[in-house]
Amino acid sequence: MSVTRRFKDHPLTFNPHEVMRQIVTILGAKVPVLTEFSPLFYGPDKSRSFTQLLRTNHSGCYVFGKDSVSEKLPTAQIPGDVGQVDLLLIA
Repeated sequence: MSVTRRFKDHPLTFNPHEVMRQIVTILGAKVPVLTEFSPLFYGPDKSRSFTQLLRTNHSGCYVFGKDSVSEKLPTAQIPGDVGQVDLLLIA
């Protein structure tokens, strides 16, 4: 899925999954990262690839839903059957 935004009449198109791949340096620093996760939009293959990338440097996460926050979870347990959540990734 790509997202298009207009900035001074110039379209800017980006894919959140690809953006995350581009910040591998930040991920490698093991700093906390807050990101949107929409597996139903990405599809099973891209969702799996995305969570594998996140597990590379972050061992835990919190999942923020519309009205809920999970207990700390291992990144291997990031839900793949949700519409959209926010993830707070921690080393």
